[in-house]
Amino acid sequence: MRIIDRKRGQHGWNFLGYTRSNSSAWGFDRFRLFHPNGNTKIALVDYISYISNQNLINPTYGIQKFHSGGGWTTDSFEHDFTFDLSGNVNNDLIMIFISGIPDGAEFQQIYASPTGFSKTRGKNADLYSWDFKNGNTGINVGGFETSIRMDSQTTGLRGLGLDENTKLYATTLKFDDNDLSDFYELDYLIIAADNGGQSNGNLNYSNIGQIPSNASRAAYDSLISRGWTITGTPPPIS
Repeated sequence: MRIIDRKRGQHGWNFLGYTRSNSSAWGFDRFRLFHPNGNTKIALVDYISYISNQNLINPTYGIQKFHSGGGWTTDSFEHDFTFDLSGNVNNDLIMIFISGIPDGAEFQQIYASPTGFSKTRGKNADLYSWDFKNGNTGINVGGFETSIRMDSQTTGLRGLGLDENTKLYATTLKFDDNDLSDFYELDYLIIAADNGGQSNGNLNYSNIGQIPSNASRAAYDSLISRGWTITGTPPPIS
């Protein structure tokens, strides 16, 4: 199980990340989960409210099923939730939670920004940070390659929740045109891609507000040796 903190329990709420959106119909461009069920739900709550009461009984912006069957798609693997965040006029932090992911379920695709691909929604989740401990992909989920596209977020993706032990299994990783808070976040991104062990992938971290340090040089070279195409300033050679 790669995408959920089992210590919280199957039906416990698990933190995914932050948004600063004020969209009246907030969602992801594509968010694909094999295999959700009726207990798989998303909740959005104002950060200050959550810190004050530490519960999701009445989250600020409500709870939606991951897929209700009454939205934009009939494919149960695809999310069809939307949230009205128009009240977030100051672009304050809003926390994103997920619950009820069945054993063995895995994300295939996490697209935060409009891609124009088929079966995408033209939405921008306006992510401020993401936590890959709970929101990662598997390997060849459903027999297809996995991908994560978090490029061009409106307020700039600032944090990735990665460390030197994280493994990213997606073979398409787009994080360009953001504004990472620290260079070590970028180092961890390169290292996490290498830790995933995949070959012939694509990693783009161009125009991300940081350049990597030599701490990620070995991982960078390892990815290149396995056929990866990397767009962005290479880590310096020590």
